[in-house]
Formats: sequence, C-alpha cells, structure tokens
Amino acid sequence: MTLLIFDFDGVVADSELIANSELARALTDIGLPTTTDESLARYMGRRWIDCAADIEVALGRPLPPEFNDARRAEVRARLADELVEIDGLSAFIAAHADWPRCIASSSSHEWLALALDIIGLADLFPHRFSGASDVANGKPAPDLFLHAARSMGTAPADCVVIEDSVAGVTGGVAAGMRVIGLAAGSHIRDGHAETLRAAGAHAVAASYDEVAALLA
Repeated sequence: MTLLIFDFDGVVADSELIANSELARALTDIGLPTTTDESLARYMGRRWIDCAADIEVALGRPLPPEFNDARRAEVRARLADELVEIDGLSAFIAAHADWPRCIASSSSHEWLALALDIIGLADLFPHRFSGASDVANGKPAPDLFLHAARSMGTAPADCVVIEDSVAGVTGGVAAGMRVIGLAAGSHIRDGHAETLRAAGAHAVAASYDEVAALLA
C-alpha cells in the first residue's frame, strides 16, 4: 500500500504566509530588510536552526536571544483568526481514507500539535515526524523522509511525498520517493510550479483534486 507523506506548512495548514510575513517583519526590525516573498524564497520548508544560521551570516552578528520566541509569539497570536487547512485537504483524505499517511515536517512537534488542533485535523494525522528533533539533518537532506518511511514500515519506493518547497522536493527525490509538488496555498507565487519541477518534482498539482487525479 502506498504511504502518503505530507509536508505540513503549506501542504496541510495554510500557514506559510503567516509565518513568513512575521519573519520578514522581525528581520526588518533588527536591521535585515526582508520582504515576505524573500522570506518565502529563502526559508520555506527548512528547519529554524538552519534558517537562523543563514540569517546570522547575512546579519553579520548573532540573532538577539529573544528573537525566535518573540517571532513565534507574533505568529501564534494570528493563528486562531487566520489559520485554515489547505483547501480541499479534508475531502482528499476522506476519499483516500484507507491509504496510510503521516506528516514529515521541518516544524517542531509542538507546532504541529498546536496547528493541527486549531484546524481540527489532529485525529487525521496521528503519525508525525519532525525534522527539528527526529533526525540529525533536515530538509533538503532525505533523512526525515527515510525516517518516516522506516517508522511506518514502508519502502521508499512505495511512498508518495506531497511538498510545497524546494527543500522538501529535493529531500523527497533524494530519498527515492515519488514527489508531487503542491502549489495550492495562499503563499504560492507565480512561477512556483516551475520552480518545484526544476527541483525534481515528478509532477506538480495546483489543488488536491489534481493530486487525486495523479494518484488515480
């Protein structure tokens, strides 16, 4: 049976625009002018520890100790009013209820639990794997996807990864899995589908209806 491996931010929860707009604002406030689109291009799909290292190089100094906690607090303040699932996800899962599935995300387990509770999908995703704590190397390394497949008892060749980021697509392909690039969230910009194809996605879908057609 094919295992569906979902990224989380931008694939399950429509959270990328919220998170990256707040990151861009916070970076600009500390002297590193950044737009939301620049934040999406540079940091989407990656672990915070890896993003922070790049930011400190660009900034030329360590981030303030309170930076990440303050940024996360601003993001969380917006979630109750703004966070929703990616359009069509629940219907897609209902139509594929007998397919095993899990989440493989660069985000922390704490974030996954919080966001899933807010969008009401926690029960649909009991199996969750985090690049922030479960593996040594985050996306774009294949480690997280391989860990998820191994934990779920599935060979990489029998996995389908659904991803919205270059880092995630790269990691899924490197893991030897079929990768569908999903360009369905509010954060998707013109040309993103082509970017995912260039990163190695075997197919790109603009909606979960298109994902379903690719799996038929």
